[in-house]
Amino acid sequence: MAADGFFVDDEPYTTPTLGTDEPLDVEATAYFRASAPAVARARQETARARLDALVDANVLHGLTVDRWPNKASVPADGPTPVPVERYEEFRAALGEDGHLDPFFEDRPGIGRSSRVVVLPVITLALRRDGELTGLYPCWKDGHHYSIEEGLAALEEGTDAENLR
Repeated sequence: MAADGFFVDDEPYTTPTLGTDEPLDVEATAYFRASAPAVARARQETARARLDALVDANVLHGLTVDRWPNKASVPADGPTPVPVERYEEFRAALGEDGHLDPFFEDRPGIGRSSRVVVLPVITLALRRDGELTGLYPCWKDGHHYSIEEGLAALEEGTDAENLR
C-alpha cells in the first residue's frame, strides 16, 4: 500500500488514475535528497507513491530509488563521489541545448574540496538500454521539465523521454 495511507497538504493522497496499461520500455531511477525539509518530504512521498503505482500496475519495470546527500564534495585528491558522477552524466546528456540550473548548484570547493555540487530534493532519470533518455528536473530547448511533468507523462503513457 505504498501509494495510499498518507497526507499531502492535509489532504489524503489518492493513487492517480493511469492513462495507460502498456508496459513502458524504460528503467526509472528516482533520487531523493535524504535530509529534505518537511514540505519537500511530502513532495518526495507523493512522487514515490506515483512511481510505486506505476510499478504496481506493471507499467513501469526496473524502478530504483536512491538517497543522496544535500551536497557532494569532490576531494582535490580523491575519487569523484557517485552523486557528482550522476550530475556529470546528466549535464553531458543535456548537451548545449539544456542546463540543470537552478536545480543543481555546482560551486568551487573550500579547503580539501575542489568543488561542491548541491543536489535537488528529487531527480528522476529514465534510461532505455542503459542510455539516459529522460531527466527531470531540467531545462531543455528553453522548456522547463518538472518532476510533476515527468510523472504525468509516465502515468499518461506519453513520451517521457525528453532527451531523445
